[in-house]
Amino acid sequence: MWIAVHLLPFVTAVLGRLHCLQQVATDPEDFSRTTFDYVVIGAGTAGIALATRLAERTTMSVGVIEAGELHFNDSLLDIPGNLGQVADNPNYDWGLSTEPQTGANGRSVHMARGKLVGGSSALNFMAWNRASKAEYDSWNAFAPNKGWSWENLLPYFIRSESIASGQINVLPSLPPEEATAGNNAEEVGSDGPIKVSYNDLYLDPVPVYVEALNSLDIRTNADPNNGTIRGVFNSRSNIDRQTGTRSYAASGYFCSTPPHGNLRVLVNAKATKIMMENSGSQGNARATGVQFQVGAELYVVNASKEIILSAGVYQSPQLLELSGIGQKHLLSSLGIENVIDLPGVGENLQDHLAVSMQYEVKPGVSTFDALANNATFAQEQLHLYDSKHTGLFAASNSVLTFLSLQDLALGTQGTASLVSAFDRSVALLKPSAIQRMQYDLQRQWLQDDEVPAIELILFSNSLGAPAANHSSIAILGAGMHLLGRGSVHINTTDFGSPPVIDPKWLNNEFDLQLLLAGFRLLSKVGDTAPLANIIKSASFPIGAMNESAVISHLRETVGSSQHPMGTLAMGPRDKGVVDGNLKIYGTSNLRVCDASVFPIAVGAHLQATVYALAEKMAADIICSSGRTPCHC
Repeated sequence: MWIAVHLLPFVTAVLGRLHCLQQVATDPEDFSRTTFDYVVIGAGTAGIALATRLAERTTMSVGVIEAGELHFNDSLLDIPGNLGQVADNPNYDWGLSTEPQTGANGRSVHMARGKLVGGSSALNFMAWNRASKAEYDSWNAFAPNKGWSWENLLPYFIRSESIASGQINVLPSLPPEEATAGNNAEEVGSDGPIKVSYNDLYLDPVPVYVEALNSLDIRTNADPNNGTIRGVFNSRSNIDRQTGTRSYAASGYFCSTPPHGNLRVLVNAKATKIMMENSGSQGNARATGVQFQVGAELYVVNASKEIILSAGVYQSPQLLELSGIGQKHLLSSLGIENVIDLPGVGENLQDHLAVSMQYEVKPGVSTFDALANNATFAQEQLHLYDSKHTGLFAASNSVLTFLSLQDLALGTQGTASLVSAFDRSVALLKPSAIQRMQYDLQRQWLQDDEVPAIELILFSNSLGAPAANHSSIAILGAGMHLLGRGSVHINTTDFGSPPVIDPKWLNNEFDLQLLLAGFRLLSKVGDTAPLANIIKSASFPIGAMNESAVISHLRETVGSSQHPMGTLAMGPRDKGVVDGNLKIYGTSNLRVCDASVFPIAVGAHLQATVYALAEKMAADIICSSGRTPCHC
């Protein structure tokens, strides 16, 4: 029995490598000579999940074009304790940056996006959660009766995940009878590709942090999977407890599925243009193939049925514009023939902006900083990880808190002031048609106790490299439904140049005031016992500040949660870019499958929703083709 248990991860790894390698293509000429039923552009979180699901139907042929490589058994990605070590590394990350942001003191900020099979699911912080029921239900307003609601999406959330069996939630203040509330089989999956689990261990700051929040009337939520996410909870992470490794789109979907010979993923190939012809039904343009570059050579691969764009929130709009789909005046200014005039392409960029406070903790308080401060301890933990797949290298920061406007305890006058700031900001922003729909919903959500306005995240570690022999914790506060809307566009016909990303951070009064309220809450939490009892001093920012100084600090330090959404938004023809089937308006067979289609931002970490999106599109395509079973 002992041998079987310890050999299983090794056998799984060997089989996974064989499955991957048999489906990876490296010869661009051979790849381009094949006409696939479906061509997917991008093997990221959604793209490779979708392609793998489609290829489960052996009569469907699927080709995938991926600019990065397959990083199989890569410790920098697989070991949770190595989180963040590949940021801005060109072997893993596209290295994109924003335009200088006026609202952030003119700073240009790195935007991490995965450039590899698995995409950003290989780089993210592994938080696994869903948004509130009301947020998903709101999507129906943008595409009525197309299955965009909590009830309709829930089966796809379930289908994508596999929770670790036998685990209970040990977060402090949960009564024993609620420790298994998050294991409801009607809400969570047990046999999906992505392995998700609770941590095996919790460091010293966790229980006192939760108790501090409870004392501020922020309740502990035993079951955030049911569409009610308000409160502090122990989030599962996409970590496979059997192996102690990150479970992501490449390992969970692509490498875990036995090959059938009908899926080919061409790596190190950059898509440069979608080939269009104006011969589709009802005057719609038809996508016939994809031009891509390998080395210095250009190739074209054709699709007989559909092309699915899954290049991500920044690069999906970029490729559409390079292909002649977008704002007519912009494309004309660059000498690009406008195949379809779609003003919404590249607009509506949304994100979760975050601020933070960091506290040095007293000696003896255990944090992840011990791995950097104590080489002997780090080696012991690495040995524990190698031998038993547990310990600090297999752990993550998992305590999330989602708060409504009422939870911020601003008082009647303070809450009314923030709502008034919302109204004034909307009037000054002159919203587009789809933004008016969004802002009407956001205004309603300000009064809804179950829709989060702010998220808090406890980090049991320093945000940067810890000072020698010092340990810190940090609390991050992020705005979930901000008013600012950015854009991403091309400014050249050179497909090798990055797109121009302008998120327009803190360009209105409401966004600034909401983050200011969040920042004040971070300070209040740090001053509340029993968390305050383990804190030695605030280390970032340092010292008392008046409101003007706080605002200056926020502008100097505000950053992205790396949750971009919405740049090819689903909506009606006169407002959106894709319809309820995620098909681009004006085309007969070109769809989009990534977070760019989100019609409005959701208050959650995005990966679980992106996987559900891919699962739904795969089911929709299979059902429409008449093949069964279709999981509709």
